[in-house]
Amino acid sequence: MNHNRRWWSLLVIATLFSVFTLPALAQDERTSLTGDYSVLLPAGWEASRDRNDGNTFEKDDATLVIFDPREIELQLRPNAPDAVMDAAIRFFSVNYGFTIEEDWLETERVAGKEAVRWNYVFNDNDGVEGVYIFARWDDESYVAVDMWGPTADIEANLADVRSVFRTIQDDTNPPSGEACTVSTDQARTVSLRVGPGFNRTSVAFLPDGEDFDVLGQSSDDDGNVWYQLDKAQAAPTTSANEIWVLSDEVATQGDCISVADADAPPIVPITQGGGSSGGGSQGGGDPGAQPAAGGWTITFSRTSNASCAGTGNFILPTIDLWDGWTEADFTSNASLTFTGNGFIFDGTRFTLREGATYIGTWSFADGRNTQMYATVISSTQIVGQMVGNATASDGTACSASTDFNLTKN
Repeated sequence: MNHNRRWWSLLVIATLFSVFTLPALAQDERTSLTGDYSVLLPAGWEASRDRNDGNTFEKDDATLVIFDPREIELQLRPNAPDAVMDAAIRFFSVNYGFTIEEDWLETERVAGKEAVRWNYVFNDNDGVEGVYIFARWDDESYVAVDMWGPTADIEANLADVRSVFRTIQDDTNPPSGEACTVSTDQARTVSLRVGPGFNRTSVAFLPDGEDFDVLGQSSDDDGNVWYQLDKAQAAPTTSANEIWVLSDEVATQGDCISVADADAPPIVPITQGGGSSGGGSQGGGDPGAQPAAGGWTITFSRTSNASCAGTGNFILPTIDLWDGWTEADFTSNASLTFTGNGFIFDGTRFTLREGATYIGTWSFADGRNTQMYATVISSTQIVGQMVGNATASDGTACSASTDFNLTKN
């Protein structure tokens, strides 16, 4: 592993991403959009009386505008750009008469779909923030949402924005009532956890190119929606009792809106030391297992979790978080040696902390201490998180973590 990385400034991350938390569960009554599509509006939003646009809604002092695939198609005729980034810029220009720059937009995934996002402020209206999200609906169409309102309410309102993307429905081809399944087309990217929350241990990655049954859903303390999967399908070799995945990181098929609520398993906390955070729930480890000596492969997730004091968790590409990170850093091979009270992998010593959890420490090039939490699942599998802390230029404390998976060659 390359230990000479510099921590990327989290000030910009906190500004651009921290507001994207708290997706709310929708109500039961659907609201028609352009006639072909409908949505389950979260509580409190009502059709605007001050605008002619039938897809505009208001709640208190906030405004929500929903553009469904039919509306976007009409405005982008005759031919919509194939790339989400290009389509997002063109649609905003056509609809608002103002051109946004490509470097203003950040890429992400919303409800498992490719998307771009622009967080903006009003120069002439302090205390008001907005967000424009443009996402792929299917191979040839898109969905967009624009929301603005008081900065103090931005997190709760953006929770509703994410809920909108999950519940837009094509009424000309409504769900057949078939069972809800999830999938991903990104290998070793979507983390599987022992419970619904970023504070739960990641025990594996969701295999790509396959559909997996959803057994239930639950929300964490921040309101993020998680799906419980069939463990026998998604992670049959792990010792975890349950397997959960974040809804925003997977593509869905079937009637996922009607998935029943499921009880979340209790959290077994890991007490942090040395001022760093990480780890999460201990579920899934085997205290009796010893990693086998020899060659191993480490694979890092392509998305990471980050947060700053006063913000919720937000997700961003790993390659954007760690300065100097390249494609070659996502997967590498090295030797592992078991030492009795721990193990050494690629020169980093991991010491037994408790149960099946080990911790390794090193410093980045700028001298900041960074830690790696590793949980032994079996003699041939280890999972964990790479965790680092930082202080933004305004003094705000921030932290971030990237999941990893170690497998015996």
